[in-house]
Amino acid sequence: MNEQTNLSKYDKIVESTNEAIQNVDSAFQNCNNIISTIDYSIDKISATVIQVKEIEKSIKILDCQVELMCKEYDMRIEKCKIQASIVQNTLNGLSNRNDKILDTILAMDSNSNDINYIKHRSELINLLRNTSDTISNMFIHFILN
Repeated sequence: MNEQTNLSKYDKIVESTNEAIQNVDSAFQNCNNIISTIDYSIDKISATVIQVKEIEKSIKILDCQVELMCKEYDMRIEKCKIQASIVQNTLNGLSNRNDKILDTILAMDSNSNDINYIKHRSELINLLRNTSDTISNMFIHFILN
């Protein structure tokens, strides 16, 4: 009987060892599953970080482009302000010139039959028309630019 008891103890030890090996194998499988899940999560987090960095890069590029456009438009506005000032001063000068020419024409005697007088008056009227055309062309040029 002693042998049978020893054999029974041996069977229990083998059975316990087999259970322990199965438990260790199951633990290794669980560890592998956890490591696979962690690896997958790290891959997804890495991909997300890369996408975020690409988005940040795109935002910085857009910011730089917007800033460049703003600077460009600021320069255009300043150029227009300078041009507007020049045009305003030129228009004031041309307007004063037109007023003087018109005053001179209106002060002339329209009933005079002297050919030189009529010729001079016609020249003044042409000068007035040319000055008005210059003003119109200046407005058109300023508006188109």
